Amino acid sequence: MTTLALIRHGITEWNEINKLQGHQNIPLSEKGKEQVLALANRLVGEKWDIIYSSDLQRAKETANILAEKMGLQVMIDKRLRERYFGRLEGTIEIDRMAQWGKYWRELHHGIEENEKIELRVAQFFYDIIHPLNEKKIIVISHGITINKMLKIILKDYNEIEIHNTSVSILKKNDHEWFLHLFNCTEHLKKMM
Repeated sequence: MTTLALIRHGITEWNEINKLQGHQNIPLSEKGKEQVLALANRLVGEKWDIIYSSDLQRAKETANILAEKMGLQVMIDKRLRERYFGRLEGTIEIDRMAQWGKYWRELHHGIEENEKIELRVAQFFYDIIHPLNEKKIIVISHGITINKMLKIILKDYNEIEIHNTSVSILKKNDHEWFLHLFNCTEHLKKMM
């Protein structure tokens, strides 16, 4: 049975103030590092084969912390990046209102289109994950990217907010994938 864990990176300072990150290389905050350590402690007793990660700093940091604790190799893949938000990257809502007015959402900002994200995520899935059998793979990525991958794997999936360091686990029996765990942040309860 192939097992796939989709994990969103730990929180950043930009996440905490709702600043659009997109392709910006933003590091984990101290809280984000603590979240990832809590996640590592949750996963450390389990057997996993490899970690694939987005090339953006917040995801790589998450992957490297997990890899060190779990004794795994990290493979970097740019196709796991977050959506590119064009000129909106680095802004919060009040900035966008001041710059482009209350109808800023109706303007063209150079945002990566859904079809382009879905294509790169599908290419990653069919190149890397789909051919594997009997492997346990961890993928560290971003909220939108994880939503797109879930939509590719589970045809009737409806996108929702994916929480920082949440774990979603999918398993494949023969040729069919099923969701075993979804958007779980149980490990964060120990931080409170």
